Amino acid sequence: MKSGLIDQLNLHGIDFFWGTDPDNPNAKYEIATATAPIVVSTIHSAKGLEFPRVILCELGRDGDDLETQRKLAYVGMTRATEELFVVTTTHHQLARDLVPSTAATSVA
Repeated sequence: MKSGLIDQLNLHGIDFFWGTDPDNPNAKYEIATATAPIVVSTIHSAKGLEFPRVILCELGRDGDDLETQRKLAYVGMTRATEELFVVTTTHHQLARDLVPSTAATSVA
C-alpha cells in the first residue's frame, strides 16, 4: 500500500506527511503537529491522536486474528472527531488467489 499511495499523492501533486517511521521516537509528535493537509499513518502511530477526518483502508491484513483486527479497527475509528470513511473490499489478493476478507464482515 505505501508505495502505491505515495506514488498517487505525488502524481497528483497533493501535499502530505508520511508519519509512520517506527524508528522515529518523535513520530507521534510529528504526526500531531504536521501542517500538511493529509497525514498518512498507521493505526499504531495514530493511537492517542485525533483528526477531524479519518479514512481507514486495508483493514484486516497481515494474518491478524479476528480479535486483533477488531481492536485495531476500533482504535482507527475512534481517531475521527467529525467524519469517518472506511474503505474495504470483500476479497484480498493473496498471491494469485482471491481470499475472503474478514474485516469486511467483522467490523460491521
